[in-house]
Amino acid sequence: MVLGREMRCQRHPQRPLSRSRRACPRLHVEHAHLLEEHGAGRTALRQHEVVLADAQAREVDACTTADALLQATRAAEDRATQVECIAALAEREVGFLKSLNVCSPLDYSLSLSSLGSHKQTSY
Repeated sequence: MVLGREMRCQRHPQRPLSRSRRACPRLHVEHAHLLEEHGAGRTALRQHEVVLADAQAREVDACTTADALLQATRAAEDRATQVECIAALAEREVGFLKSLNVCSPLDYSLSLSSLGSHKQTSY
């Protein structure tokens, strides 16, 4: 075993104690600085995650609103098309009735009363 200790000591010579003591406070300061940077990075990451979650929620709301507006637009277009079809049908009916020259019942009563006033004597 003594031989093993000597081998380790030869492979990893120890630094002088004074040099190690000087490096220790510097390492503590560097470690503290790294911890501070890490904390700041985590804080920034958390803030970005909050901003991202808010943006995603707004995106979902915007998509929902856009879908609802699209459905409302399609429904309005369907109603407008239906009204146009009804109007076109009514115009065709009016044209058809005009072509038949159909008189209203009031016209019939006027024509019958005028027939009664003109008595025909020749048979």
